[in-house]
Amino acid sequence: MLVSLQTNPLLAAITRILIYYGYSFMLIFGNIGNALNVVLFIRKKLRTTSCNNYFLVSAFSNLIALNVTIIPLLFMEAQHFEETVLLCKIQGYIMNAALQISRYLILTASFDRFALCSTNAYLRKFSNVRIARRYMIPSIIIIWLIIPLHIPVWISLENNICGFIGIAVQYEFIYSIVMIGILPPGLMLLFSLLIFRNLKLRQQRRQIHPFIIGNSIQPINGNRDARIKDQHVLAMLLVQVFAYIISSTPYTISMLYVVLTTSNHNNPSNEQESTMIFIIYVTNMLRFICPFMSFYLFLSASKLYRREMILIILSVYHRCILLWKKPENDLHHHHHHHARTLTRHTGPIRQINHRQQKKQAFSNS
Repeated sequence: MLVSLQTNPLLAAITRILIYYGYSFMLIFGNIGNALNVVLFIRKKLRTTSCNNYFLVSAFSNLIALNVTIIPLLFMEAQHFEETVLLCKIQGYIMNAALQISRYLILTASFDRFALCSTNAYLRKFSNVRIARRYMIPSIIIIWLIIPLHIPVWISLENNICGFIGIAVQYEFIYSIVMIGILPPGLMLLFSLLIFRNLKLRQQRRQIHPFIIGNSIQPINGNRDARIKDQHVLAMLLVQVFAYIISSTPYTISMLYVVLTTSNHNNPSNEQESTMIFIIYVTNMLRFICPFMSFYLFLSASKLYRREMILIILSVYHRCILLWKKPENDLHHHHHHHARTLTRHTGPIRQINHRQQKKQAFSNS
């Protein structure tokens, strides 16, 4: 593991603390948050918006990325388990594919909101649940299952360190800088600015434009609930985009620093190498900020999302109450049924005894 190369005792101790506590915190609350995202986005009221379908699949992808990456890391650090080449290749591929699928789903959701508020009627047709489910989401998944195939081919294990060797190192750094650090945040920022521009133009023109809801076209001022829901979805998207840009920028800078340092063919000192390893660890943790925090970002940005969350909690609470009362009702019903059965069986006996008493009294008289 890379932390074993640390020569600075202080940085090595900080790195291990970040691994044990930082990654553990991300794993626990990331799993809880993304599981709640799945529960919320499959609700009918939310899944009828095309953008929320991207959020739903992104939550599944986040769960895969968090568990495949963090659980083996914590286990190897705690048990001092030696990593195998097969585990190295599988983990590297699945982690990269899952994170990229999540990123580019958010990027596509940004374009979806840009298309929705566009004045171009043809472009607005892109913001459709059917297009999202049948075309865009499967395409993104397939593309990002194919592109990272170089990882299991080139990645190797040397001195219990999973990484790239030779020219593959430069390729991986360039791939990470472009496909992770520049392209997604750059396009997210561009679409966000275009969304604000379109909204400003539409507000200035003060005209009624057709508004796509499902497969029907309705006036914007004719469906207030749909407009409010789209405003909440836009707020959820923008806070996610902002978090991704903030968390990916340090990673991009660190990758550029590593590329520039290694390209000079100068052997760094032990202190520089230790600092570089520490920076890589910290910036790698930042890559999991969005997968870990998406639920909490949505919760803080959208009143609609909070309301749906409260409804789910109340529904679960009422179901628990019903399940708790059901055994008591069954027990009461059992006692009542037993009493009725006993009465039904002892009734004829009482009648016979009553008749015998009457006959005995008549004979004595």
